[in-house]
Amino acid sequence: MSGDRLIDEVDSVLLASLRADGRRSYLQLAADAGVSPHTARRRVHHLLDTGVARVAVRVNRDVVNGERLAVVGLSVVGGTDQVLEAAEALVRLDSVVLCTGRYDMLVWVSFRNENDLLRVMNEDIRALPGVRSAEVFLTLRTVKDTRG
Repeated sequence: MSGDRLIDEVDSVLLASLRADGRRSYLQLAADAGVSPHTARRRVHHLLDTGVARVAVRVNRDVVNGERLAVVGLSVVGGTDQVLEAAEALVRLDSVVLCTGRYDMLVWVSFRNENDLLRVMNEDIRALPGVRSAEVFLTLRTVKDTRG
């Protein structure tokens, strides 16, 4: 079903406004999109109900002591469907994406220390069926992150 939902200009403006500040009121969103507050509320609820948007809290790892982030590039043998399905079920992975380029998949992992990261790599990532290799990239500082 991915990519089946079309959004119009009003939806795009509402989504951009919410990305900039997820606490914006319907009155502020309406002003941004040039619609009534009732229309803004209805459209936002529709975006949430149809899965186009979701409400999430993102931890700012630069201000939380001890919280780190790694991005892991995965190369897989054969098809990616089985690996994606297994990776999606792992709670210790923050994000899982299929991509093009050097790696078949990228996963984002939160960890507190090197032992925690090692445990995720050995118990979760390297145990995924079809994973041929994994390369870990440690983030040093986040300058911008708009993933939602």
